[in-house]
Amino acid sequence: MITGSETTHLLGRPMPVMVEGKMPVIAVQDVAALGLREDQIVRPLVSVQSEALKLNLLGLSLDPPPGMKLAAGDTPAMRVQLLPNGTAVLRPLEAQTQSAAQVAPARMDRLLLMPNGLQTLLSALRPTSLLQMVAPAVAALPQIAPLFQQLQRSRPTMEGLDGPALKRAMFTSGFVTETLLAQKMAEPMDLKLLLRQLVSRLAQDPAHEVSSKKLGELVDDIEAFQLQALQVEAGRAVPVHMVLSFQNAPPVELRIQHERRGKQAQDSVWDVDLYTQNDDWGGIWLRTRVMGTDRIGLTMWTEREEVRTLAAQRGYLLRDALREAQLNLVDFQVIHGARPDRTVSPPSPGAGRLIDCEA
Repeated sequence: MITGSETTHLLGRPMPVMVEGKMPVIAVQDVAALGLREDQIVRPLVSVQSEALKLNLLGLSLDPPPGMKLAAGDTPAMRVQLLPNGTAVLRPLEAQTQSAAQVAPARMDRLLLMPNGLQTLLSALRPTSLLQMVAPAVAALPQIAPLFQQLQRSRPTMEGLDGPALKRAMFTSGFVTETLLAQKMAEPMDLKLLLRQLVSRLAQDPAHEVSSKKLGELVDDIEAFQLQALQVEAGRAVPVHMVLSFQNAPPVELRIQHERRGKQAQDSVWDVDLYTQNDDWGGIWLRTRVMGTDRIGLTMWTEREEVRTLAAQRGYLLRDALREAQLNLVDFQVIHGARPDRTVSPPSPGAGRLIDCEA
């Protein structure tokens, strides 16, 4: 999990006397769920919730100590102190003044500074890629095989992806592990938890150090993606952003953003972005905008001309399917070109072919 435990080497100055009840207190069950230890150094993310600053630690929201100077986006170092009753408090850590060369970066800081790992995840979470990472170990260590099979079963199949299956795929993706732990909703077959178990077992055998390292780097990529997805403007809603992996298909990037432009349900706007890279279809990005309760706008970017043609020809099927669900497709566009955020600037009308399919 994202704990920032690598900062335990930092030395703290004597702390001023503070009223115990005003320190952030973590309940007994949350201490166990988060795996907190005495004197562990953590770095909660400061965010704005209901116009107030909050400390967010692995999905757990806490009030900061009074008088502590904080700004949205900060990750202050805080020391865990376990109390006799099983709860824990977080105490601000005033690190001694040291040069950057003298202080090793905390794991959380390192993850925040990692390059965007989306392309790595879209490649590493392919069914064949995961198999290649652990195939030598599975062949040599029979006790590893059941754990890898459990990991495979935790991922859905593409053809069986209905509403309930999609919800479970999101919960078992490994990208919301900490939030589910904080809400006591953790799935027993979470992808990231299973990857960590594999890393732990493989690390015990030097012969499989390479496989252990690759899987450990994959966990780092997932957690870096989680942290970087939280870096949004102060006051804005944090989007749901994750990568869904499948047993028999390439992974899909999913991003859900909600914007309420008024008090009525009709003023609500949801943007759902899906992106995947398929050997047969190339890169495809689909943005669905849900306006109010029944109006749908859909824009599709595809890198291949034949996919654009096929999508345009079958647009009426989408319109009919939505109509059966009592939804109105008010706009449907198919664009031949790369997704806008994959280019230096958005493609101009002349850079690709645009098909506007009237609903």
